[in-house]
Amino acid sequence: MSHSHISVADEVAAALTASAPVVALESTLIAHGLPHPLGAETAAEAEAEIRRGGAVPATIAVLDGEIRVGLTTAEIERVATAGDVAKLSRRDLPAAVAAGSDGATTAAATMLIAERVGIEVFATGGIGGVHRGGEASLDVSADLQELARTSVTVVCAGRRSSGACPDQRHCGLRGCEVHPRYRQDSRSARNTRRACHRVRDQQLSGLLHA
Repeated sequence: MSHSHISVADEVAAALTASAPVVALESTLIAHGLPHPLGAETAAEAEAEIRRGGAVPATIAVLDGEIRVGLTTAEIERVATAGDVAKLSRRDLPAAVAAGSDGATTAAATMLIAERVGIEVFATGGIGGVHRGGEASLDVSADLQELARTSVTVVCAGRRSSGACPDQRHCGLRGCEVHPRYRQDSRSARNTRRACHRVRDQQLSGLLHA
């Protein structure tokens, strides 16, 4: 995948040039994770929340074979409503680009693209994990593999419920630093609002710049 296949929105490009904060967002949630109109509404709310925090949102997807970093409202609606939007992980990106097709990026694909364009932070709801029986089947989400490959910081609410094994150990084996319970009760407690602050804001800032 070359940079010639990547189009960065003007606002995102300007922010990156100015070293302003940019947060990448995946698009699988929009196309496959939630029914319409919840997918598009959630995407809009996520982007608005990032803007309230002083950063520029960069939702990522593939449209007409072009990797788009930073989507318009119309493009988000297209991802949410088109019936032929494929789910794209890292391995699927070259085929989608070559075919000129549309696709929604998973966490793994979003991390890869974010790193290519210089985005340092990616926020998502949940990432894949090591599935039950993974020690025998090797059924490990590509999300975990990408966590170890890229230098992008991933902020998420935990692993998806299907990943039930101790994936923190898997990340450790691959040299991937995991900091659970930042404003959460546990790594998988995605629905709680109680704040534990095991990793505090100042500590997190230091980790990101270490």
